[in-house]
Amino acid sequence: MDDRHAADVIDFMNGADMSALRNPPLFGKTSLKAKPKPRVNGKVVHVALYMAKFGYGDTDFIPSELSGEKAIDVHHIICRGSGSSKGKDRIENLVALSREEHMEYGDKKQYMRFLFASHKQFMESHGVSFDVSWIDSQIEKHSGDE
Repeated sequence: MDDRHAADVIDFMNGADMSALRNPPLFGKTSLKAKPKPRVNGKVVHVALYMAKFGYGDTDFIPSELSGEKAIDVHHIICRGSGSSKGKDRIENLVALSREEHMEYGDKKQYMRFLFASHKQFMESHGVSFDVSWIDSQIEKHSGDE
């Protein structure tokens, strides 16, 4: 991923004027009920953010943070549907998972602490900057859920 693309993602996440996102391109079949997801350079915002923070390009192999297998999903640990979606598209809340792992661990309260702790370790080992106090507060908050 080039620096300009990463800068676009970061500008969008910081609230810069990204007027091109007002009419995002849609891919595949869509429902009339489904609202189009905001996109940056053709990617859903949370996927673009994840790729930018880890320095992944469009053709790079992206490993699952749990198994190292090919990641298919960038999962929100705290799902976007739980209350306000504000603040959910942040690197501390995004984890790359295989399809099987997403089905097993995704959106299940008893695995949130595990996912946050694993994700923190993965970011540290890959030199990704993140808000340590925020993720630590989530690990603490969900310590009784297991």
